[in-house]
Amino acid sequence: MKKGLLILGCGGQGKIAYDCAQFLDNYKKIAFMADTLPDSPPFFDALVFNDDPKDYSALQKEYPDIFIAIGNNAIRLEKSVFFMKLGFNLATLIHPMAYVSPYAKIGKGSIICVNAVVNTFAEIGISNIINTSAVIEHDCKLDDGVHISPNCSIAGNVKIGTKTWVGIGSCIINNLNIGNNCIIAAGSTVTQNIPNNVLAAGTPAVIKKQI
Repeated sequence: MKKGLLILGCGGQGKIAYDCAQFLDNYKKIAFMADTLPDSPPFFDALVFNDDPKDYSALQKEYPDIFIAIGNNAIRLEKSVFFMKLGFNLATLIHPMAYVSPYAKIGKGSIICVNAVVNTFAEIGISNIINTSAVIEHDCKLDDGVHISPNCSIAGNVKIGTKTWVGIGSCIINNLNIGNNCIIAAGSTVTQNIPNNVLAAGTPAVIKKQI
């Protein structure tokens, strides 16, 4: 039975989520919810609701599934936990032009975007963004709230900690550990383990500062 999907966030991630969900056959209707409403809906056929806690119970009846479309990793993960506690189901969106191995595991609330690859025995945590044409190779383990930007390549058996952001076009060689709450700057090539809470950049990537 088809149901309603509520997308939290009207920005770029919200538009990507809506586009992906439109290709799926799971939802009879899709709406947006945001604390700051745009002058007009991002898409003409979608309703936009104000993010008001008093409205959650009513919205949940019409939209039992929710997708948290927020780019900030920490906020996205915080909101995911909040809405799960309210009883919403975190929607998982996998674009039909992505490849996800049947032996991979995809956590709730994650999106696998167009042309992305999640290969065999990879594990993707809750509320991850695997963006356009990103490659997650075999046996990788991504913790919760990770964002892998477009055209990134993550080689086999890499572990990436919670709330880490890997910038566009970056590469991480196999068998490395990337810490929690890190930023890997755009276009970097990571050839060594990266500790928690740092910004790393360059080819090869080196630690630039604590964050």
